Amino acid sequence: RIMVPLLSSEYERLGVCDTGSGWRMDSTANAEDALCSTYPSQLVLPAAASEELTASVARYRKRGRIPVLTWRDTGPEAGSSPGTLIRCAQPGRGLLMRRSADDEEFCRLLRDASGARELTLLDARSFAAAYANAFRGGGVERPDSYGVDDMHYCSLHNVHYVRRVVLSLRARS
Repeated sequence: RIMVPLLSSEYERLGVCDTGSGWRMDSTANAEDALCSTYPSQLVLPAAASEELTASVARYRKRGRIPVLTWRDTGPEAGSSPGTLIRCAQPGRGLLMRRSADDEEFCRLLRDASGARELTLLDARSFAAAYANAFRGGGVERPDSYGVDDMHYCSLHNVHYVRRVVLSLRARS
């Protein structure tokens, strides 16, 4: 786990704690890993997202990995939209391709808080893996439902494969 003081100072540096930034620090939603065991106890959420909305999104997303702010550009050029990086897990759409109005609303709040004019979704999986996950209860965001302007599949191997590669490289050095 990341040390909370270090995390807090980084979020402050990114300006997310400033009044009117559109963001808020939340140290209660994931207290004692209530939403997600792989997330820190402090999360940066859209200021307009209620506790109920956040909990609903966690139930819809795989392993409770709700979309949270990870990084943002603190000095965009005049007239440009600031860059924002949001991390999350796949939605739990399943074979029936269920939708969640709460999840879609939460993502709209993320877009509003970030001030983004364009939303690009990067899925670390391959296209085939992303859609195959529907058989295990997962899935992908529908661009039209989430206001996504551009979507890319990065075709990264799964985390277990990546971990084996990293361990192999460490063993060689």
